[in-house]
Formats: sequence, structure tokens, C-alpha cells
Amino acid sequence: MIIEKWAKLEGNYFNDQLEYTKNKSDKLILSDLFQRTITEIKSIEAEVSLEIIIPAFQQINKCFRERNSEKELSSIVSSYESLIELLVSKTAKAYEGNYRKLADQSLKFKNNDQDIEADFLNKCLESMQNNMEKYSMPKGIIYEIINEKGFTGYLIGTIHFLNFSYLETNAPWLLERIKDSSELITEIGTSYQNLPIDELECIRPTMDIGLSELAIENKTDLLGFETLEWQKSFFSPTQKLTQLTDYPKNFSPYLLDRYNHTSIQQIYESIEAWQHGNIDELKLITTKLVGPAAKQVAFKERNKKWLSEPTINVIERLENMEKPISIAVGAGHLVGKTGFIKALEATGKFQIKKIDMALLTSVLDRT
Repeated sequence: MIIEKWAKLEGNYFNDQLEYTKNKSDKLILSDLFQRTITEIKSIEAEVSLEIIIPAFQQINKCFRERNSEKELSSIVSSYESLIELLVSKTAKAYEGNYRKLADQSLKFKNNDQDIEADFLNKCLESMQNNMEKYSMPKGIIYEIINEKGFTGYLIGTIHFLNFSYLETNAPWLLERIKDSSELITEIGTSYQNLPIDELECIRPTMDIGLSELAIENKTDLLGFETLEWQKSFFSPTQKLTQLTDYPKNFSPYLLDRYNHTSIQQIYESIEAWQHGNIDELKLITTKLVGPAAKQVAFKERNKKWLSEPTINVIERLENMEKPISIAVGAGHLVGKTGFIKALEATGKFQIKKIDMALLTSVLDRT
């Protein structure tokens, strides 16, 4: 591939033409080489790895700067920018589902003062972010819970950063399951309704509150493992719910102050893991978001409390279930050794089956 030749500056064509270009200052030759590269990359179906992309980008950038140091020539600037834009698009596509890998590599470049390489990968990350906002077939982190009577409920891992409107557009199957449920158990139940109006309006667009209001609208009983008042006192006792102004439209415009240290990139990491149904990646991101020490309290201890909460009796409810019961809590509460999945499996009373929501939504769309 021509991109591999760029990475190593291999081939007679490269060596001869680049040397000729350098000696004669004929920038049109380099512009032609950029255009030939663009044409071939567009025809490549195979994914391109960072091990090839980064060295190729470095050589392309070096050639451009060495031969563009005098008066700018529009043809070479235009072909160079088009080539870089194509490399960004190809990289973003190749690393779909691996946002964290690109983000980590960008940070390494930044820490090593390789700003040009870091800027290139940041452009790739921005392209991936745009793709995520348009991602129309999310798999989600969702499981069937089948009790010994053969009745089915649902365990739904939510992403607090994601807007309910995204589900309305892209996850109709999930919304139908909520409508069919006799009960919906969430982290905070109806307690969000006690918020001051300005704070309530901050959280109303979110996935979690949207699911709750859908249940209320369909006369589904709505229960909560804890209250929002307790969450606020535990995570941020002196803070109000605050609204951000730079969020993409599909993502929640609020951030509870427990997440104030969270970067936009970390938010995208968690959203991508959810969209692709990648539970292993979600485990890593959960620890990264809250830290190992806070994870003990924020997840392990709360999971234990929720599963034994006497006013809910969730295990008993699921055992006796004859109509669907849905449980919707942050996806981080489902994963790991102390998560809901392992806890329900450990009782020996339920079958837990992972669902590909994108596949079921596709079937729903065809019916």
C-alpha cells in the first residue's frame, strides 16, 4: 500500500520524486504525489493501524513543511489538507470501538512533547466523537433475567451522560420493554421530582430520568434503591446540579459534581463502550472515572446495599415475577465481581442472558 511506503519512504517512485522535488523546488510534483496517495487510500478497504498511520503522517507532514517553507502554493496546501483529512477519517473509522486506545496514545505524544502527532490524533478523536453522536444502532449493556418460572425481566445498564432523546431515536426496542414492564426499579425512583425546578430541568433530558418518566406515563410502578437527596449528600453535599454549555446535543447537559474531574474524552470513552456493548472496556473505564478507592464505595458497597434493600426485596421480586420487571441503573453497577450480573447469577435462581439491542431494534424496524 502507498501509505505503508510513506511510513518507510520505500519505493523508487518515492525516492526519485521526493529527491527531484527537493532539488528542483517543484512543489507540483509533491502535490501530485499527495493526490496519488489520496486516490489509493480511498480505494483501500482494509483497516489501517496506528503503526502505519503515525509514521506515514510524520513523513507526509515533514515533506510538506520542507517544501512549503517559502511562498505558499495553493495546490500543495489544498492537496496536503485533503490528505490529512482523509487520514483522520480513515483512522477514526479503523479505531471505532477503541476510542480509549487513541486517547491514551494522544496523551503519550503530548507528554513527550510531540505536539504535532498529538494534534493529529486529537483530530481523529474529534472525528470519532462526531461518529458516536450519529451512531444509530447501539448494542447497549442490557440483559434478560429469566426466573425459574420462565418469566423474563430486564437488567439495563444506563449511561448518565446520554440523553433520553438518543434512545427515542436509536433504541425503540428498549423503550418497548419499559412500556411492557409491570415495575421499573431505578437508582432514585421518583425522588428526582422533589428537586427545585431549576435543578430538575437540568436532569430531565437524561437517559435515567427519561426512562423513569416513560414508566410513569405508561402507569408502570416506579421504585428506587435510594434517593437523589442521598446521592447528592454522599457525592457532593455542598453542590447543586449544574449545567454544561459545551455538550453535544445527544449527550446530557448536566454533570453531577462527583464527575467534575471527568474530561470530555472520558465521557466519550464510556459512551462508546456502552454503544458497542463492550462490558470489559466498561470495567476499565469505570475504575478510571471514579478511581480504585472510590469504586469500593460508589459501586461495591452500594450494590450490596441495593440488593439487600428491604423495601425493594429485589431478589424476591424477581423470583416471584410473572410480568416483566425492569431494573435500570448505571452500567458500572452491572459489571465486575460485585456487580448485579454476578450477584444474580450467584443465587442460582436466574438465567442471565446478554442482549444485542441493535439486532433486536433492527428486527423491530422490519416488523
